[in-house]
Amino acid sequence: MHHAHHNNLLPPLLEHFAAERQLVQSFLDRLDTLFPGLSADGNASPRENRGAFADLLFETIVALEDHASEEEAFMKKLALERGTPIQYERHIEDHAALAEAMNRIVDAYTIEDALDCARYLRLVLQRWRQDHIETFDKQMLGWICKDA
Repeated sequence: MHHAHHNNLLPPLLEHFAAERQLVQSFLDRLDTLFPGLSADGNASPRENRGAFADLLFETIVALEDHASEEEAFMKKLALERGTPIQYERHIEDHAALAEAMNRIVDAYTIEDALDCARYLRLVLQRWRQDHIETFDKQMLGWICKDA
């Protein structure tokens, strides 16, 4: 019974991770469109794009909050169902670290610093895509499969 229940979780979870990866990539693509020289360390002109950049910053923060709360609620539910402690405190800590990095960008943001903020946002997004999704989210999948 439990086995089938957890196997039913895999398709939506795999979909969740694929959608998350796509979303983060779309943020990176938008950032590169707003600041064409960013990835090549060329010069980018932030002033005319400041409204679009503010939108991107805001959407990234909301997406990160949604991602963290969804996954953490899922981990809690699974732990309660199994009567085991929540696994991967480091996963939850990484959500907090990514959120803190986003807060630093918002706190530092001025029009003059837009380019530096954009460079830092690019690093945070890359870390979310490469480190968080590929490490912590995949570990969570392994946890579900192993104990299913």
